[in-house]
Amino acid sequence: MKKPQLPLIIGGFAILLLVLTNPCIEEHKAAVKTKIMETAGGEMIKEAEDKGGFATLGAMLGATFAENLINNLVSRDNYLLFSLTKATFDGESKIIGVGILGNVFITTKTDELKKRAD
Repeated sequence: MKKPQLPLIIGGFAILLLVLTNPCIEEHKAAVKTKIMETAGGEMIKEAEDKGGFATLGAMLGATFAENLINNLVSRDNYLLFSLTKATFDGESKIIGVGILGNVFITTKTDELKKRAD
């Protein structure tokens, strides 16, 4: 094999790897849900367990509502090699994460989404 071909083969392999491991929309939504539930959802359920009874039921209903809200607000822009997680508020889309190599990295911009879920 000639030396000039090696960088082309490695580059082609890298591009193929990025395309094949680009996360799907479900992975983006799951990452946003996880990020929000880690902060807001966990606190709500812990407080409700301390109060007991109907407070726990209310916290679980709130978590279900938040999950439905996330499903409606979160979308993905696919650029083949990577993808962007977007959330739409009042007709305006904001980038809140990046998906690459099978992972989704959510930024701290989920605060506005968390406020709407509460």
